[in-house]
Amino acid sequence: RNDGPNQNHWMAIELIGSAPNTAAIGARVEVTVGSVVQSREVGGGTHRYSQNHGIHFGLGSATTADVRVIWPNGTRSVRVQQPADQK
Repeated sequence: RNDGPNQNHWMAIELIGSAPNTAAIGARVEVTVGSVVQSREVGGGTHRYSQNHGIHFGLGSATTADVRVIWPNGTRSVRVQQPADQK
């Protein structure tokens, strides 16, 4: 439990790919806030049933972020102005 005064925001993303790669291994997630772009790639240790599930991004004081996913097959998904502090 964190009762500190930290007022920073976050975003957690869980990807579900299509068969046979339902864990979306190899997908690249980019989160953009202003001119700052953070990226993560889904590896084999990330799965919705494992203890280490989801990809987390720190957003600082931003309350929204743009999210782009580059799926292993090369297709792209974009969602703009996604709200912070939720999955």
